[in-house]
Amino acid sequence: MLSHHHIDDHTHTHASEANQVSSSMAIFPSKKFRPSSYDSTVAAKYRNALARHPFALFGLPFIATMVLGSFFLTPATALRFERHDRKVRQVSKEEELGIGKDRRKIDMKEEYYVSSGGDLISYEKRDD
Repeated sequence: MLSHHHIDDHTHTHASEANQVSSSMAIFPSKKFRPSSYDSTVAAKYRNALARHPFALFGLPFIATMVLGSFFLTPATALRFERHDRKVRQVSKEEELGIGKDRRKIDMKEEYYVSSGGDLISYEKRDD
């Protein structure tokens, strides 16, 4: 019969082996490989300056772009809405006047028939 103590020793052995494996694994350096000519490029100089002044070189230009973009896009948006309003006003005036493509031609006999209550036959006889 196995004792509980023997099982606990077995689990501790696996845990200590895991610790040994993780401590013996190689740790890769966090620095990326860059050629020696990289330090003299504009990107390298900007990256070094950005590390020292992140708001001045990233945050401030970003906020300025958003604010100036808003001012430049406001007239374009206003022009678009004015054009849309003009079209809507033009259509409503046409509807107001009754001008449309499906407008029917006015026939005097038909108009009289509608206004007299349907007595077109007596009207036509009288007209002769």
